[in-house]
Amino acid sequence: MADLLRDYRNETPALLRHYAAHPSSVFTHPIAAKPWDPALHADMVSYQEHLGAPKPVDGAGAVFITGQQPGIFTGPLYTIYKAITALKLAEKANQDGTESFVPIYWVGGDDHDFDEISRVHLLNKQHRAISLFWEGTPGQPALSIFRLPAREGLHGLIDTAVAEAPGSEFSGEIAAFLHDSVDAAENLSEWHARLMARLFRDTPLVMFTPELNAARQVAVPVFEQEITHPLLSTNRLNAGGASLEEAGYGAQVVKDEVSCNFFVEHKNLRCRVHYVDGKFLLPDTGERFSTSEMTAWLHRDPMAFTANVALRCVVQQHLFPVRAYIAGPGELAYWGQLKGVFEAFETPMPIVYPRIRAVLTSLKTNKLLNKYGLKPSDFSAPLTELEERALRSGPQDPSLALLKERRSAIEASLQGLSDDFKGLGKTGRGATDLADQFSASVRQSLEHLERNLLRADANRTATVHNQLTRLSTELAPERKPQERYYTLFSWLFQYGWDLIPRLIRELDAADQDVQEVEL
Repeated sequence: MADLLRDYRNETPALLRHYAAHPSSVFTHPIAAKPWDPALHADMVSYQEHLGAPKPVDGAGAVFITGQQPGIFTGPLYTIYKAITALKLAEKANQDGTESFVPIYWVGGDDHDFDEISRVHLLNKQHRAISLFWEGTPGQPALSIFRLPAREGLHGLIDTAVAEAPGSEFSGEIAAFLHDSVDAAENLSEWHARLMARLFRDTPLVMFTPELNAARQVAVPVFEQEITHPLLSTNRLNAGGASLEEAGYGAQVVKDEVSCNFFVEHKNLRCRVHYVDGKFLLPDTGERFSTSEMTAWLHRDPMAFTANVALRCVVQQHLFPVRAYIAGPGELAYWGQLKGVFEAFETPMPIVYPRIRAVLTSLKTNKLLNKYGLKPSDFSAPLTELEERALRSGPQDPSLALLKERRSAIEASLQGLSDDFKGLGKTGRGATDLADQFSASVRQSLEHLERNLLRADANRTATVHNQLTRLSTELAPERKPQERYYTLFSWLFQYGWDLIPRLIRELDAADQDVQEVEL
């Protein structure tokens, strides 16, 4: 399967036709000018104050927007990198002063994937990965995250994080804020928003949540069209996925042909909606509703209606004049299915801009990497392979050097024997096959001997293993990118609130490679 992120960056025509424009045109691509809804603007100003980080909100500017479903301790590092990308793009766009641009972070509290948002990993002071898991309220139903009370169990997780993470003189202040923010938050989604608001308090980044009353009201026409033309967006979404597959890429989202792209909150559940035989069916309850009944429900209680991943993107464009959405690699893939959906809603599709990718290191980390001639990107390989590379990079045992010297001669002699048999023509064919099999067996034995000699020094082997295990745990735990695994709080207790301004200064939104920040 083709590499979608690579081809998107390289402007591959077969892929690029699935998007509005290439990200290189992020500052020049025209967008439809539209004013913000006044009530929405007022609600957003109030929301910043509610989160304890009041700031001016330009209710007329175009938008660079990103977002993530809420996670405990803000979720993985890439959440932070998405927010920084939006900030950096808005900052650059504002430099010429001809237009105003607003960076927005969308707190996706409509989501209900509890397993994904309830666990995060922390790199502790012993350089081990530990899991922080929030159990929530026992027996809780499948509700949107903004319906889940935040207080239950989170204080204990905060205490665990403070005790486990590398600390400093900043730990007490950060721990106090975490406890206070849990007590202040009405739900888990708001706790996430309060943490993000504090981290980016001294920046123009604006927090947004779709639970704002004005946002629900402004989004009503999108849901109304989805109800009036059921399954149109589903058909367009699946057609976009099929088109991507024809171009050599996988479809990220495949919907059942009767599935609608919205949910309704009903009987203490976030219910899926199907359209079957001219009726809207809620599979979770078995109830059916006509088009007029569903429309009346929408106008009576818009807070009950939430968008799925596809319709959320349309709602976003209906709420704001968006120049670009900042996406991770997985999001970039499903946005490639949405062009037809935007056309169905007669809504402009924004540019999809890949987020910053980064890895955090330290002086000690880089000393170890340099010692073995390795880079952070090397740790996507198996640890045993890296250990062998590291052992080869150091002083060589005399017996290993002798083996290397003799090995080439042995292999050359075996190859000569095989060539001589081949020179006999048909009469030597059987002998040639046997010689080739023998040569392969000898090479395998020589490789086995070389590996054993590499590890003959037990103390050195153990040192290399322990140091590379530490590096692997820090840089690519479970061979996953660090940014997809660890929470920012693995470093925040040690470096304090100033860690965010430092990352903002050092990371470059135009650099599409994995950037290294040495802390």
